[in-house]
Amino acid sequence: MKPKLINKIESRHFAKGKYLVYGLFQCPSCDNTFECPISHVNTNRKRNCGCRIAIDVEDNVNGINILQDLGVINGRRNVLITCTQDGCINTYAVIYSSLKAGKCKLDCGCKKNTPKIKENKVSNKPVSIRNHSLYDDKLYYTWKGMKRRCYSKTHPKYIHYGARGITVCNEWRNSYIQFATDMGAKQHTGLSLDRIDNNKGYYKENCRWATCKEQNNNKRNNKLYI
Repeated sequence: MKPKLINKIESRHFAKGKYLVYGLFQCPSCDNTFECPISHVNTNRKRNCGCRIAIDVEDNVNGINILQDLGVINGRRNVLITCTQDGCINTYAVIYSSLKAGKCKLDCGCKKNTPKIKENKVSNKPVSIRNHSLYDDKLYYTWKGMKRRCYSKTHPKYIHYGARGITVCNEWRNSYIQFATDMGAKQHTGLSLDRIDNNKGYYKENCRWATCKEQNNNKRNNKLYI
């Protein structure tokens, strides 16, 4: 028995300029109402609202376990699944047919908040940066500026750093996260990164957060008058 047409609803865009006429139907199996293209019912592509689809809880579909059958929602069978992102335990609903076809999203939205991976132009090694728990705009640009002064020959201050043999330790050069872990956040906006010994490079034991006055007193061209 085919679903019973209650009334026509509207024409909706389908694909490549095509439109399908949708109707409101009554399911012959459970008497629930659902929306679908009228042509799908006429050609027997749609015979019920989805209530007759057998879904086993903990069934594995495309490598994803189904936690709960949520029933028919807006004419589509919905199931509850767990987010596939590492470390995320959130659950969310997806359309069962989309899950079987591999067309549904495989994360609950947390992927937007995971660390982005960029290629370090100096070492060609991947480093985790933005959206990390240790990420901070000012601290990140301090890290970038430190490396540019030491390795970018086009930087205006390269002559005072890289040209003099000032380098960044491998742990900091390859990882912003390691730099942020060792140095921590700036205490306030009046501090900047300073090398204790100006003739040595950037590494944990030789760096500190200093005020502008402290940095001026620590310049290599300062002269001591007795």
